[in-house]
Order: sequence, then structure tokens, then C-alpha cells
Amino acid sequence: MPFYAKAKEEIIAKNKKGELLFPEEIWKTVTPDAKDLVMRMTSRDQYKRISAKECLEHKWLQAGVTNMNPLFIAETPCEIQASL
Repeated sequence: MPFYAKAKEEIIAKNKKGELLFPEEIWKTVTPDAKDLVMRMTSRDQYKRISAKECLEHKWLQAGVTNMNPLFIAETPCEIQASL
């Protein structure tokens, strides 16, 4: 998760501030394009934030599932956690 904290309240506060973190131990297999998409989707500036249409057109999604890490093919958070 780009908004990491031990307590839910901390996550909410970091989300509101736009404090994104990409801890190496979690994000080391995530491509720069995937991180770029996350950054664009979570921008605090509504004019810089990517729209749903732009999101679907993003190069990371356009690359196709054949190039994706299995982490991103998981259906649920439990499947993601199990793959780590």
C-alpha cells in the first residue's frame, strides 16, 4: 500500500496529506509504470489527478496482463498477501 501506517487513523491522515511511500520490501517488484499510475491516481491536486478514462489508457494497463507480476492479477487482498 502506498499509504502505510500501523493505525487506520494514520493511514487516513497520510492519505489526506498525499504522503505516498513505496517501501522497497513491498514495492521492489513493482514496475516504474505501475508506480506512476498509483501516483497519478492518488494526486491531491484534482487537476493533476488521472481520470478513469486516462487510467484505462495508461501505458501500464495497456501493456497487458502477460507482462504483469502475478501480484497484480490477484482477485482479492488475501490473494495479494498470500503471494508476498
